[in-house]
Amino acid sequence: MIPNLRSKLEALARESAGAGSPKGPALGGGASASDSPAAGGSCPSAAGPAGTPPGAPAAPADTPPAPGTCYVQEFFAQPGEWGKALGCTVPEAMNRPGLSRRTFEELCKQLKLAGGWTLEECLFFDTETTGLSLAAGTQIFLLGVGSFQGDRFRVAQYFVRNPAEEGDMLRRFQRDLAGRKALVSFNGRRYDLPLLESRMVLNRMQTGLDLPHLDLLLPARRIFKYRLGSCSLGNLEQRMLGTRRQGDVSGSAVPGRYFNYVNTGDFGLVEDILRHNLMDVLSMVHLLVRMEGMLESPLETAEALDLYGIGRSLAVTGDERERACYRASWRISPTACAGKSLSMTEKRRRNYGEAARLWEEMAERSMGGLMPYAELAKLCEHRTGELEKARHWTAEGLALARACGDERGEAAFLHRLSRLEKKLGR
Repeated sequence: MIPNLRSKLEALARESAGAGSPKGPALGGGASASDSPAAGGSCPSAAGPAGTPPGAPAAPADTPPAPGTCYVQEFFAQPGEWGKALGCTVPEAMNRPGLSRRTFEELCKQLKLAGGWTLEECLFFDTETTGLSLAAGTQIFLLGVGSFQGDRFRVAQYFVRNPAEEGDMLRRFQRDLAGRKALVSFNGRRYDLPLLESRMVLNRMQTGLDLPHLDLLLPARRIFKYRLGSCSLGNLEQRMLGTRRQGDVSGSAVPGRYFNYVNTGDFGLVEDILRHNLMDVLSMVHLLVRMEGMLESPLETAEALDLYGIGRSLAVTGDERERACYRASWRISPTACAGKSLSMTEKRRRNYGEAARLWEEMAERSMGGLMPYAELAKLCEHRTGELEKARHWTAEGLALARACGDERGEAAFLHRLSRLEKKLGR
């Protein structure tokens, strides 16, 4: 039964290799694209797919590759061209790549990664797939990888036109991994990387993916979720990076477009997907540089909730600048979250007077729920011995708990009030 199954699979592979008449040169030193994306399909112009930013692939090569070679497209961003490529204003740091060692180590500590690597040693990657699950039936049909080469940033896109080309795509990815010390993705830890590993295993390849993995979604959420809510790459692009994609294909429409391409051979269905993938890779670099600037000089951030998010991010590793971020956030626009974090930081540092002042201000502003009343009651009872003040704050907290219908809070304040009454001899 097994030999019969093997023969059927081999026959299917030969049949798939013939379908679509894949053409396209192996990836070489210069930018390249295949001679014909698919049988009956149109070939992209020398300037790349429609709407591709300047620096897109050179003219297609004349020599057709062997069957099973995936379609390859390259893009190079030169210094000073990032804004044109992304269609927005970008930080000056993107024209002189290389994040500070301090910030890289900070990000590594926050994500519990081993440090000791630089931006130039990273490989950025993003996939487009036939579905959103990690099941064996989900395939990667487009893989975009990016890396700095001197003062240029190179993005190579490997497009699979039929199943016989998947192995070639994965082998090219393996070659890109050579010499790299870290991976960078956006949500790749939970999705892209496990899927790549499973596809490599199914193709009987060694994965070699056990590198430090800087998943930008995690630090982005720590910093931006308090103001933005959604930290999807699209939302971050629009609201943090100032990028607005024109005519971009939605992620949910990508699988359907690819299946239509497989059925029709119309490469026009894929051009927008290639651009979408290219912009994802470029935006990861933009986002990383933007977060680097915010972590390196946090007090230059003008948004109160972003300052609070930076403080929370720095708190993961015990960075002393955490307190300054909370204080600046509270000064710009007092919020319950900033008040809680700043006051508890002052309490840990034994600055009880400053903590009490913050709790009193929060209570006056009706911020923080029951927390400021409970903290003031504990401080007065156990630290300063001001039992009458402790009773006052306990009664205030009890009234608020009853008004909010918080039974657990009410029980806690009643217990404290009973103890204080005994201490006061009432």
